[in-house]
Amino acid sequence: MERAKTLSSLLLSLSILCLSAAPSWTQESVIAMCEKTAQVFPEQGNGCECALTAIKDQISSDEFEIYADVGTLYLDNVANGFARSDAWDAAAKKIGDERGMSLREVLTITNPIGRMHADAIKNCAS
Repeated sequence: MERAKTLSSLLLSLSILCLSAAPSWTQESVIAMCEKTAQVFPEQGNGCECALTAIKDQISSDEFEIYADVGTLYLDNVANGFARSDAWDAAAKKIGDERGMSLREVLTITNPIGRMHADAIKNCAS
């Protein structure tokens, strides 16, 4: 019985850790996407880091990782001349292919997060 309680506590601790600790490169990619697409400037305060915290508190670590991975490729695609919507779709398709997911499955995850992120950016930058 004691062993089951210990295991349960360990699993709970690991779950909390996974939700709260994303790799710094992942966090940086979401901040970069915020700065690039929303054009949040330093004089507006720390809107991008605030928005990052706001969305991380509302989504799973896996959803955050998918959003960040798509965002990283999206920024590369935009830098290479893609239109914004084409850049996002191409990035989502590539991440979907890598994860064994359809484009629709990836967009079902990332589009609501993107709307949530945009709202958080507006709220944090004001």
